Amino acid sequence: MSISAGCAKSSRLIQPTRAIWRPSMATATASSAQAIAKPSKRRLTLRAQLILTHWLIVFFGLGGLVIWSAYRSQVEIIESTEHDLEIQNHLLAIVLHDQIEATLNGYLSSEMLREELVLHRENPETRITVLDDELFVLASTDPKVPIGKEDQHIELVAARNRREEHDIRWDSISNAERVFTAAPVLDANKESIAYIQLSAPMQPVRERIYASWSMLGGVWLLITLIAGGIAVITARRMAQPLTDLTRAAQSMAHGELHQQAAISGPQEVAKLVEVFNSMSERLERMINRQKQFVANAAHELRSPLAAMRLRLEMMQAQRLTPDETPQFLDAVLRSLDQLHRTIDQLLMLSALDEGNHPPLAPLDLAPMLYDLAEQVQPLAHTANVTVEVDVPPHLPPVLANAEQMRVMVWNLLDNACKYTPAGRRIGVRAEAKDGQVCVQVWDNGPSLPPDVQARLFERFQRGARDRHRRAGSGLGLALVHELAQVNRVRINVESRPDRGTTFTLCCDVHRTDAPRPGSPQPTSAPRG
Repeated sequence: MSISAGCAKSSRLIQPTRAIWRPSMATATASSAQAIAKPSKRRLTLRAQLILTHWLIVFFGLGGLVIWSAYRSQVEIIESTEHDLEIQNHLLAIVLHDQIEATLNGYLSSEMLREELVLHRENPETRITVLDDELFVLASTDPKVPIGKEDQHIELVAARNRREEHDIRWDSISNAERVFTAAPVLDANKESIAYIQLSAPMQPVRERIYASWSMLGGVWLLITLIAGGIAVITARRMAQPLTDLTRAAQSMAHGELHQQAAISGPQEVAKLVEVFNSMSERLERMINRQKQFVANAAHELRSPLAAMRLRLEMMQAQRLTPDETPQFLDAVLRSLDQLHRTIDQLLMLSALDEGNHPPLAPLDLAPMLYDLAEQVQPLAHTANVTVEVDVPPHLPPVLANAEQMRVMVWNLLDNACKYTPAGRRIGVRAEAKDGQVCVQVWDNGPSLPPDVQARLFERFQRGARDRHRRAGSGLGLALVHELAQVNRVRINVESRPDRGTTFTLCCDVHRTDAPRPGSPQPTSAPRG
């Protein structure tokens, strides 16, 4: 149906929103800088912790392995020496059996037996001593060994019991530590007739043990140094990106927002740097948008104030004729109306930025659309355009906030009145289809250029077609976009030279049996 434009006074649709004080970005940045600059307890750096942990693990882990290996090597060297002496003992017991038996029977002197012992000695430092069954010394390769009864040392007791044992003790004859072994000399009846005691100095054995310990210790030290170098390189590779990230964060805290850290290091650290760089870019864009928003807002508020001041000064100076005074008062009222409308939109955008989202409820859009079509008639009359309405009496309910939906549709209708040439038509239509309710606000005025469509929902953006129309704040469509996101409304813009521009708002039909969502989901507005 068609509704003729009337002359009734238009009512204001956008309600003022309570202003909420927010600290400026400069204040927040200064606070962050003070928090970062606040002195803290001195702690080890991450690099130092990584190096120390890596080095201690290698030092003690490898050190334990080296000590165990050196101890095993020491035991093996001593056991090898003992084993060699025992083999020599048994061989001497067999080879010298006849000579020892002849000495026991008096056929061979002790001196001749000693010569035989020297002849069969493999190492000049090895001492061979022959004792009879009563442990009396018969002969020895070392002339310092006294002829007499020998003490019952461990190796001799073991030999008398047909066992093999060695003993390492201090030898008073050579004034050195020696290892002793003993083996029995058996007769035809396997009875012990004598014992051969074999001893060797421990100094060569100690030198072999020391060489083994030195070699393993050198390997330990070399591997520890290599591991320390690897730890330094690894820790630097891991910690350097974090150090760079810290410097960048500190610079950002002091107001230098254009900070980008080099992406390097392990995957987790590189991902952290990527997130930081992305955050830095978004923060810089947000601050720039805020600065631009404040500058534009100041300009938008200054313009009507300057116009009102100029007109009021002229009235105060009584430069107006009686016929001009009502016109100037009407212009002042229009400037106040524009100023009030801009402040309302700024406050509503501020509330949305703060995350103040009113609750959503099931809503039939049809009565609201008829009401808004009536309220826009004064604006349409002023702009000399015709308003057409094609809305059914009722529509399926949608989940939305009634006041915010009114603001969205009103801003679109107001926008259509502003930018549609005189003598043309604007309209609102709605229909329910495929589980959604779609509301269209259209006009048959000039189309929107592609570059304007790309920036249509940005704050303080105006199209070229508004240059010769009454001024606006450039916030109406931006507010529509923000409210659409809060109410889960999808926006589509279609603009053709021969058909004008159509804004379409689509909402899902609310089902009474479906659970109400906890929070609104963000939507993106398509660009024409």
